[in-house]
Amino acid sequence: MKNRKQLTRGNLILIILIIIIIISLIIGFYTMKNKNTKKYKAFETELKTAAENYYIIKGLGLKNGEEKKITLTALKKQKLVSNELKDKCAGYVIASSERDNYTNEYDIYYYPYIKCDNKYISPNYSEY
Repeated sequence: MKNRKQLTRGNLILIILIIIIIISLIIGFYTMKNKNTKKYKAFETELKTAAENYYIIKGLGLKNGEEKKITLTALKKQKLVSNELKDKCAGYVIASSERDNYTNEYDIYYYPYIKCDNKYISPNYSEY
């Protein structure tokens, strides 16, 4: 007897089910990844706001063109950070006095950076 390789209705249903399962897994993976990324971005935003408040509370100022680093530890000591990630991540905020090219006036900008194990690292994060 010859074994014919035919595509039967059962084989077709099995192939379709496998394809649906693979697509579902891929969609689930990307959904979880986006959810986690949003959580870390929210933490970065909270750090930025905390750094702005830290400078107001401490009465600190920046000279034109100057940068200062505010650590997550300093923000936690002032109880300015309440996010659940504050104990799971390392981080800092760079406060920078930069000149606006249109108005020629200096404004202070805050740039938050975090590192949460191998799960998330802000672009341009530095250990130094």
